[in-house]
Amino acid sequence: MKDFWTVFHTELLFFRRGRTSWLMAIFMVFWGLVMVVLLRSTAYGAWNSLSIGYFILTLILTFLTGNQIQRDREQRLDSVVWSTPVATDVYVCGKYAAALLLVIGFAMLQLVASIIVDWLIPSAYPPLGPWPYLLSWCWLVLPALAFGSALTLFIITLSRRWIAAAIPVLLIWLLPFVLGGNIPVVINITGNAFNTTDPAQVLGATLNSPFSPPAALAQQVVHLVQVYVPQAHLTSTFLASRLLFTSLGVLLVLATMWGFRRQRQGN
Repeated sequence: MKDFWTVFHTELLFFRRGRTSWLMAIFMVFWGLVMVVLLRSTAYGAWNSLSIGYFILTLILTFLTGNQIQRDREQRLDSVVWSTPVATDVYVCGKYAAALLLVIGFAMLQLVASIIVDWLIPSAYPPLGPWPYLLSWCWLVLPALAFGSALTLFIITLSRRWIAAAIPVLLIWLLPFVLGGNIPVVINITGNAFNTTDPAQVLGATLNSPFSPPAALAQQVVHLVQVYVPQAHLTSTFLASRLLFTSLGVLLVLATMWGFRRQRQGN
């Protein structure tokens, strides 16, 4: 465990000394503001707004990870690491755990900013409260980040090029939008699938003026969002999708261990 914590702490130290941490933190707060403004303008489509917002969030944060191996090579730290007695599995797990902690931390910053802004900004719809944001975040963000961090770490470890990871990440994240939603939900990482059983969406479709509904109707929409988002969207297919991407993340970490072990052995 000592070696694991050494690798873990070293990764966090390298990132803290970088120039991107403050910029990323500012962007997370800004993105939380943007998401809430867009969501509150048409609250009945809360799930779609959240899934699209979190799609962009996870895509950006996925690109933030995976460059640890490349950075070690550029700074010639890999030869130092390979000469140490640190086990390959410990080395890879330490790097992955640090990367995952960083992206989850930034995602949590965005979540907190969204919840705070939700109470502060005026809108045609009342505040949604924290639970629609928090529960949707757990289902839409955590599995995607677990998978995305493992995918970039695996590809860069084997290819030694960051661009090699950028292409498949873009394909996986953008394919659902390129195909116009004509993709099985189980392999749709965004989770953005229209659900006709969501009462808030059904009611929103009947509004003559969705951007400025009567106060009573706006309150009813928000109540439905609070009760049915994300619960109405947690179908068996959607849950299978979350399990699939989480499992793939675990398998990719194991594959990274195998690939890095072969590289250390000179194969």
